[in-house]
Amino acid sequence: MDLERIREAAERVARSLGVEVVDVEWKVGKQRFLRVYIDKPEGVSHKDCEAVSNQFSVILDVRAVRRASGANFNDRTGGEPEVF
Repeated sequence: MDLERIREAAERVARSLGVEVVDVEWKVGKQRFLRVYIDKPEGVSHKDCEAVSNQFSVILDVRAVRRASGANFNDRTGGEPEVF
């Protein structure tokens, strides 16, 4: 998992919703988790967290499907599919 690419994707989502990514944390152990910390000047609401989570989850799901399919989505360039 490429944490920098995850952070970039999280930042794109956050910007589109008017919040800022403060930190991204990826832990692997008995259970894996990805935590994205967000903030904004007037404070973050539960609705902000929900919106970021919902939109970011879609991005992660799409990338997981691409990785699982093994399909090359950059056929014209001969590059690898964009995955984390």
